[in-house]
Amino acid sequence: MRPDDEEVEPGLYSVAAPVRDFRGEVAAAVQVVGPRVRLAPRTAELAATALRWARRLENALRGTSDQPR
Repeated sequence: MRPDDEEVEPGLYSVAAPVRDFRGEVAAAVQVVGPRVRLAPRTAELAATALRWARRLENALRGTSDQPR
């Protein structure tokens, strides 16, 4: 995972994590998008949160436990 640092629009920043289905294929993504000035300093925190929610969605797709980690 890597951030999108003003690649699409000046001043825009995003962090995303893939959501994989039961076959292991990417079915969706969890993305946080906002102003670079606010999000860039929090990249590690946002990445961890996006990954945590992506795993929860993967568990739901697979019908497995949804316990927080």
